[in-house]
Amino acid sequence: MQRTLKNLRKELKGDVYVWLRDAQTGERFLRDAEQEGFMIGNEKPTAKPHAQVMALQDDAICYVGTNGMLRFGCGDTADFHCVDYEKYVSGAADYGFRKTDDRPQIHVRPYAEKDFEALFRLAIESSVLRLFQDKSLLPIVQSAVRKEYIESGDEQFTIIRNSDEMYCGNISLRQDENGMYELGIAIVDVFQNQGFGTEALRQFCDYCYRERGIQRLLVRIDPDNSRSIHVFEKLGAVFLKKKASYILKRTYEQLGKPLPEDLDETSGVLNYELQLPLVV
Repeated sequence: MQRTLKNLRKELKGDVYVWLRDAQTGERFLRDAEQEGFMIGNEKPTAKPHAQVMALQDDAICYVGTNGMLRFGCGDTADFHCVDYEKYVSGAADYGFRKTDDRPQIHVRPYAEKDFEALFRLAIESSVLRLFQDKSLLPIVQSAVRKEYIESGDEQFTIIRNSDEMYCGNISLRQDENGMYELGIAIVDVFQNQGFGTEALRQFCDYCYRERGIQRLLVRIDPDNSRSIHVFEKLGAVFLKKKASYILKRTYEQLGKPLPEDLDETSGVLNYELQLPLVV
């Protein structure tokens, strides 16, 4: 049997999610889908960006939401199938996922209040405590974190490991007075250097571009976080300037202290600009 998307849909009963491991595979998937008459809503597939995972229906392909990504991370079942498209079109027999090695290990969901304690612990791992080293100030810093993350009106998202629902980090999204969107991401220390940050960024940037129409993001990175700097630069981010973190400013406000004139330079985070959609 010829390996086409229509034949794949006939062969597998139930829901079919297709994993696109890179941009080249994603572009081929969209071209193949269009040639076979599939649509994304009312548009031709090649007119839309591909996501890392896409659902294959009888006569359409569609994007996968947070719940779908979580289900995808759990693997094949009798009525749910995960397909590696690169392997499928190459003729490989093992195109269906039977192991979790290559599937996303995390998913990104909207923040919930139950996440606050983990978010607070994550926040105080940053430069805030390096500047304010008195533990008696923790309640003040906690208040600053709540004001900055929860009461500021910014959108917060939580990074969760699929295998056990462990909290892995946070992504924040704010819009400044000029309408520019600003992204912040932090990964818990024990989950760093495992690809979680890169995967979270791919999922979140795909969401921003596809569902929100965002084409540019400003990104804040701790200057000591060489790993994040490398990841963002690899994704195409361009350095703009150094600027003090919002948490740091909130903490000074809570203490009733004036901001030092050299705060941006001495304790600032690095500001980068990231273009969407990601091309790597």
